[in-house]
Amino acid sequence: MNDSDNIIIRQAVATDVAALTTCFERAWAPVLARGIALPLVSEGLAGDIDSHLVWVAQRAGQQGGRLLGGLVAVADTSHLHIANLAVDPGAQGLGISRALLEQAEQYCLMQGLNELRLSTHIEMPENVALYSHMGWRITAHDGVKVLMSKAVKAL
Repeated sequence: MNDSDNIIIRQAVATDVAALTTCFERAWAPVLARGIALPLVSEGLAGDIDSHLVWVAQRAGQQGGRLLGGLVAVADTSHLHIANLAVDPGAQGLGISRALLEQAEQYCLMQGLNELRLSTHIEMPENVALYSHMGWRITAHDGVKVLMSKAVKAL
C-alpha cells in the first residue's frame, strides 16, 4: 500500500477553516517567497465553504487536525472554475492535486458540466506543466495569467 492509498477527499465543513487556512498558507509560502504577486490565497475560505465547492484531502481515519490539501471551485452553467488548489509542502508527490482535480471532474460529470477551467500565474511554469500533464490545455494568456481548460467526458 502506498501513501496515496491512505488519502481521502471529502467536502470541507466550517470546522475545517483554520486547518485549511494553514494548509493554503504553507502551500503558497514558497511561491510568495519567490516574489510572485498573488491574491490573498487563504482569505475568504469560510465564505467559500458556505457558498462554493471546497474539497479537502486528509489521511484516512484522521479527524480534524492537519489537512494535506484543498481545492476551491465555483460552478457556472457550463463549467467548473478551479479558484484555488493547494497541497501542503510535506504532502507533495502523493497525488493529492490529481485526486482533488479528479473529484472536481466527477462533480462536473454528475452535474452535466462539460469543462473545468482555471488560471495560473505566468511565473509558475511548473503549474502549467503539471496541468498539461493531466490533460489540460492553455486557452489564453491574460496579463500575468495563463488560462487553461480541460474537457470533461464520461468514460
